[in-house]
Amino acid sequence: MGTFYYIIDSSGLGERYLKSIMKTKFGIYIDNPTPPSTCIRQVLKNLNVETKGLNIYGLADELRSLNQPFYINHAEKLTDSFVIFIQAMLEKNDVYVSCSSLPTGKIIPTFFKHGKEIKLFPKKEKIINYVTRKYNISSEIARHIYNLACGNLNGAEELARRYAEGEPLHALRYDGATYVSIVPILLGFGFIFIMLRFIALGLNDEDTYIFAGSMGAMFFLFRFIYYQYFRKII
Repeated sequence: MGTFYYIIDSSGLGERYLKSIMKTKFGIYIDNPTPPSTCIRQVLKNLNVETKGLNIYGLADELRSLNQPFYINHAEKLTDSFVIFIQAMLEKNDVYVSCSSLPTGKIIPTFFKHGKEIKLFPKKEKIINYVTRKYNISSEIARHIYNLACGNLNGAEELARRYAEGEPLHALRYDGATYVSIVPILLGFGFIFIMLRFIALGLNDEDTYIFAGSMGAMFFLFRFIYYQYFRKII
């Protein structure tokens, strides 16, 4: 009886981990497990196994006859219809799956409950160094790209590739990340400080006038530093 190993990861490291262990432990790789029967038929055809006329039980029997571990990427797409195939895979072989989140269903989650989790711990500096070397960019730009991708390795690679191909840094956006612009916040604080100064001037409130002036000066200093930082990167 094989063992069910699973990785829950949305950064892209899970897929890389599967492919890395395949180099030393060769097996059958499934990138997209949907739809189940079509997916398994294609896997068997790639192994030169005749699948014509086979129903799901026949396909499962063919899987049982194989002596190689299985690697399934995007396992969050697994459904209960895939259960019979995983059971067949596990009769003699290990199964490794990578998913961004646990799949739904009544039976599929039990494999994860009783399986063994492989925990990956991506390190920020390793990702930055990797992107720096691969795309020949400065570590400062790589760090900025890492932040734009919210620490997602696939996102950082995509943005670094686009930057290396000539896309301006200030135009880079990663679809998997949520961005919050601080420009409206800066403008809001600036407006408040200016308004306070006028109110204090009208009320002859010297303390508020000085306070608003001090905060306004700090606001302009922060704005200067902030924009100088981005000018340096871009």
